[in-house]
Formats: sequence, C-alpha cells, structure tokens
Amino acid sequence: WQAGQNKHLEAYEMGATTGDMEFAATNLFQYAGTAMYGCGENLERLSESIQSYAKRAFQCNQRNCWISSVILHQLSLDLMGIEQNAFSHYPNGMTEDSCFRHCLSNNVISICRFICLKKKYVAFLTGDLDAAANMFNLSKNYPLGSTGRLVGNMISVLIDGLIGFFYARKQRDDEAMWTQVGVDAIQTLRKWVKSSEWNFSNKLYLLEAEFYFLREDDERARASYHASIKAAKEHRFVHEEGLA
Repeated sequence: WQAGQNKHLEAYEMGATTGDMEFAATNLFQYAGTAMYGCGENLERLSESIQSYAKRAFQCNQRNCWISSVILHQLSLDLMGIEQNAFSHYPNGMTEDSCFRHCLSNNVISICRFICLKKKYVAFLTGDLDAAANMFNLSKNYPLGSTGRLVGNMISVLIDGLIGFFYARKQRDDEAMWTQVGVDAIQTLRKWVKSSEWNFSNKLYLLEAEFYFLREDDERARASYHASIKAAKEHRFVHEEGLA
C-alpha cells in the first residue's frame, strides 16, 4: 500500500491539470483513506492534509468525495481525542449523524457503509467494544459493492475478526456466532495474503493469535502474536504493530 501512494498524488495532479476534477478528487480520497486505514501515518499531519483535500473536493463540487474526505478528517480528529465537528468548516450545518441520516434517506449506501466503518474503527481502537459490535451489526445492512477493494473495507474485515474473537471469549450464548465471525475473517485474510504478503501477513498472524488464544493454545497464540508484531514492524504498519 505504501508503494502506491505517490501514484495517487500524481494522478491528482494529472486530473487537476486536465480539468478532470472527479478523477483528481477520487485519487486524493484514495490517498487519504489508504494513509489513514492502511499505512498508519502521523495523525496530526494527516489530519491537516485530509482537511485540505476535503476543501478541494467541496470547491470542485465533488460531493461524494467531499463527504468521504470529511468523514476521514473526522476519524483523524476522533482518534486524536479532539472534540470537533469536521463538517463545521462548511456552510451546511451538517454533522456526521445528520449526514448518515441524509444518505440513508437518499439510498447513498456507500456513504452509510463508510460512516459505519469509521465509527466501528474508532470504537474498537478506543476500547468501546459494545459500540464497535453495534456498528458491526448495523453495517450488515450495507453490504459491499464495487468499493470492496478500498483499503478501509479490507481493514474492516480485520476489525470484524478481532471483535468476533473478543466476544467469543465472553462464553455467552452467542459464542459460536462470534467465533464464526473471527474464523470467516481468517479465511478471507488467508486468501488476501496470497496476493500480498506485505499488506496482509501481520493481520493474518494477529487473527490467528486471537483464535489460538480463544482455544487456550497459549504457545501457538504467543508465537502468532510475536509473528504479527515482527511483520508489522518490518512492513512499516506501526499502528498495527501497536495493536498486536
């Protein structure tokens, strides 16, 4: 993922130069989403950049890219613990929740799904697992379409697996259901790792560690946790190194 980031910036310049602002704005959004979810870049610097990208999309009347970029800006603010409405920079009085309701009423499913992912990601990383599970369940109403290849949606599979194994360890009546969520995520990551060991190996090791931990196989769990940390460090996924 890191290797392709400059290509998005080059594509933005090409689109802006030729007047194709939809192409330009889309590539800025792709860059921002990959940087946020996939690459673990410095949040403070990235937040400033994403805010700038969102303003460009707004000025060029690229509504979907603008909304998506503002949601990414809100994500960066939330992860830094800054209580600020990212939509406040625009003259529409919108909030993330009102944006969700508007998109839901207009059947803009991709934005509804994107907001669910954002909220689930924040909730998980800040330790609010109940909220993360609620977003997991809500997101079932907005299945993936052609945007399934976006980095954020791939990371969503990792988060779903981690949520699943967390609740499976609670040994409640729904243990089997949550275990299956985790196992399904492992199966998906095993497919993806064949196409890119660099991007997915640390994530697969982490989910496997959680599975072994659930099965009380401490030796294999410990080995997989260490393998996840090692792969994340070597592949420069510093945020996922910390998670493991």
